[in-house]
Amino acid sequence: MSFKSNNYPPCFNEIGDNKCTGCAACANGCPQSAIEMVLNNDGFYRPLINKDTKCRDCLRCHQFCPAMSISKVEHQNPVPEVLAAWSTNENTHLQSSSGGIFSELANYVLDKKGIVCGCRWDQNWAPFHVMIKDQSELGALRGSKYVPSRIDETFYRKINELLKNDILILFCGTPCQVMGLRSIVKPALRKNLILVDLICHGVPSLKSFWKYLDWKFGGRNSLEYFSFRNKEVTIQTICAIENSGKKYLKACGKNSWFRSAMIYHLFLQPCCYACAFGSIPRGGDISLGDFWGIPKEWENPFGNSAVFINSAKGKALINDLIKADKITIKNSDYQTIANHIGRIRGVEYPIPRIRKISFFLIRIDQYQIFNLFVYQPLRFRKWLSGSFNRRIERVSSCFRQLQALWARKL
Repeated sequence: MSFKSNNYPPCFNEIGDNKCTGCAACANGCPQSAIEMVLNNDGFYRPLINKDTKCRDCLRCHQFCPAMSISKVEHQNPVPEVLAAWSTNENTHLQSSSGGIFSELANYVLDKKGIVCGCRWDQNWAPFHVMIKDQSELGALRGSKYVPSRIDETFYRKINELLKNDILILFCGTPCQVMGLRSIVKPALRKNLILVDLICHGVPSLKSFWKYLDWKFGGRNSLEYFSFRNKEVTIQTICAIENSGKKYLKACGKNSWFRSAMIYHLFLQPCCYACAFGSIPRGGDISLGDFWGIPKEWENPFGNSAVFINSAKGKALINDLIKADKITIKNSDYQTIANHIGRIRGVEYPIPRIRKISFFLIRIDQYQIFNLFVYQPLRFRKWLSGSFNRRIERVSSCFRQLQALWARKL
């Protein structure tokens, strides 16, 4: 901890910016409603003391902050049951980020007159969490948003009150958001609460994303539609449609912002470099993500979901979807997917040395300079390094083959 400030709640002063996830649990748990969530200069949500309400230093925020009470999740499977899965509904599958399992879980809850909590874009291209009660609203919740989703200061409280009325609720969010909600809702009320956490790679800066949109499309207001997970080029295609009707399609792996944020890790939230919530046991009853490393014979061209079953409640729900023929599954195992996703093994990312200068350029509204003098040279260096390594591997492979042939002749 490098500082203390009266502007921040006691829990934030205790853990510091490097461990805060912006999950809003402290704001929802504060008995005085003295904490509000504010987007900081780097583009991450942080708790601040509301100027109209005095903090009484009751330290209740310590109790609710998941970063201050990291422990093994009670009643969760230490090693989850792992499935590869996708929706049997082709339209749902095609419109979803990967296999469409979230949509099928959501439909299950909505059919039972329950409530689904997930995130959607607002008019300013900032995700925020909402509650829906009807299938017609579900489309906006589909698709990976990648940047921070705002959870307001009463969202978890509302869920808590609804659960007291015996209403079935599904909440989907990042692992830290799920742990934030768990800290607010006592175990006795969780019978009707289905928690779905995402297999999260890390959360990049919202402001860096905004600056990219301004640079690429001449302003956020010029966009009519944006998606990170369109499937027109690959199953990971960025699609943007301007008000003029002009359409932009680019594979995520070839897009400058996506590579900078998600591959080079230049814009990740500080806590994401050493995530405290991404490994097992997980906080959700079910965990969802892309199934990287799926066996070729199972691979579906529309995308494949990895499903972690972390609790008996999660298993019962997945079994109901299987029996109703809503999803297709293939039984896999934890090690198969853990070999391809380091985050679920607790692997930490090194903090890039040029992270600070990248954020400096974003703060002064110079994405073009960032693109020319930070991203492009970095991309070239990575390409050159990869190209050199591939050539070395080819030469080494040829040398090994020659050795094997020579050994046979002898």
